[in-house]
Amino acid sequence: MSRFGVTWWGKRWLRTLEQLGLTYPDSRMATGRTLASKDAVDLMNVETGELSAWVDAPRKSFGVVVSVEPFTEEQWRTFDTVVASRLGNLADLLDDRLPTGIDRQLEPHGLTLFPGDDEIDTSCPCRDKTKVCVHVIALQHAFAVNFDDDPYLLGVLRGRDRETMLTALRSAGPGHEDLPPVSVDGAVPIASLSVADFYTGRGSFDALLRP
Repeated sequence: MSRFGVTWWGKRWLRTLEQLGLTYPDSRMATGRTLASKDAVDLMNVETGELSAWVDAPRKSFGVVVSVEPFTEEQWRTFDTVVASRLGNLADLLDDRLPTGIDRQLEPHGLTLFPGDDEIDTSCPCRDKTKVCVHVIALQHAFAVNFDDDPYLLGVLRGRDRETMLTALRSAGPGHEDLPPVSVDGAVPIASLSVADFYTGRGSFDALLRP
């Protein structure tokens, strides 16, 4: 393990270290990255509100926890409405990519997917009593590698897995309602149009109805 945060969302996750108080330069960063690159982060677990692992340091292992505040049901409804309003967002998520600028879309509604400063905390029993000891740094970098491959891990921390998130977004998207059939004189269902008629636009656009 040598590369951390190769995607934009992986890089953004590593910035949470700054939110927790890390400033540069800091010798702990190199030590933490070395621990992560040497696979010293074991038994990583990601669940609602909590990222945890054991970090094997010389002479001792430490149980490390990074806590993230889960979304409330109301916050998830806001998330669904905002994110589903842009078809490109769903296309990215279906392709296992986190949409660029997702937090810029959410911020006007008082919400961000990445945790704010007051939504993330850490704990480690080592002697370094700051929030960003070398073991936290190691866990954050090890998580970034997994997060690069699976952007839905942030959703899990916030309270939803991939299937649940996609199902909710599909339900919140435009046109999901059960609309009653509309009767228009001369209407022809799209499925009944020939390829030539569809692409040449013969007839009125009023004739293009949902099947």
